Amino acid sequence: MATTIKEIASLIGVSRGTVDRVLHNRGRVSPEVREKVYAAIKELGYEPNKAGRMLAAKKNPCCIGVFCPGSYNSFFDEIIRGMEEATEEYRDLGFSLKVSMVRGFDTEDHLKGLEDLVESGINALVSAPICNQQIIDYLSSLKIPSAVFNTDLDYGNKLYYVGSDYAEKGRIDAGLLMLTAKVKPRIIIVRGSDKFCGHSKIGRSFIETLEKAGFDFDIVGSVSTGDDDGKTEYALSRLLEANEVNTVFVTTAGLEGAVRAIGDRGILLFTSDDTPIVRKYIAEGKVAWTICQDPHMQGYMAIRKMQDYFISGIRPDDYITQHVIKIRESYS
Repeated sequence: MATTIKEIASLIGVSRGTVDRVLHNRGRVSPEVREKVYAAIKELGYEPNKAGRMLAAKKNPCCIGVFCPGSYNSFFDEIIRGMEEATEEYRDLGFSLKVSMVRGFDTEDHLKGLEDLVESGINALVSAPICNQQIIDYLSSLKIPSAVFNTDLDYGNKLYYVGSDYAEKGRIDAGLLMLTAKVKPRIIIVRGSDKFCGHSKIGRSFIETLEKAGFDFDIVGSVSTGDDDGKTEYALSRLLEANEVNTVFVTTAGLEGAVRAIGDRGILLFTSDDTPIVRKYIAEGKVAWTICQDPHMQGYMAIRKMQDYFISGIRPDDYITQHVIKIRESYS
């Protein structure tokens, strides 16, 4: 016999109306009660009338808003293509997409961008937010369904996360370095932004893995350049002039600037993602390897999970993309 809303309500001691508000995302329900409802749904194996909800979705068009710091980073182009693909597949059910991007990681720019997007009348939000208390408070206050992609952030009513396991990525980079290093690595780490939680996790995990293995290395410098090629070139050039360095790890974007700064010094350089500029420099032998996190699938699943949530009413699980190591031979 199918589980009913009444049984869910009875299990956790709330009214049927409360369960209905969570399932249909109507009205105000505290994060604590919302979590209890989701847990009960999972425990009892509740399956809503999917056909009925699909019909309701078709009658009530849903615009999913997307917010990210990608106006200058080709990595996000592939994410958006994945989102557009998911939207097109469900367009007949009334789903549409509205994308807003900002440049950089300034808190006020992000907060205003999020506010403007939400106030434009979207029905759900999927964002790649910076790690900041103002942003957390704002996302927690939203009365529409919201989720995060590319970088995880915990806040009260987050539905799910789609993206990379950045700690795993840092461990893989460390493992590759230990396998390939012929002399003691003297390393400069070029980070994106410490406001983006995923960016800082990569570097920490990289260093912790090397230390745990008892590997002999030195961190000569570590600099945050906001994924900006100009800032990367300037900061890295100064560090290279002042220090003896044989290894540079660009954890996110900024590779073009790093290549310009390194020039013909013969430094081991490795990086992240599978963008056109990364492929170019790997093919030229200027980059040893890159670790990709499947941006197209990130975008696709970030939207598909929100669409399925509107249709089923069941909270989606997180989706962690697989890491793929690519070297020069990967592109031959």
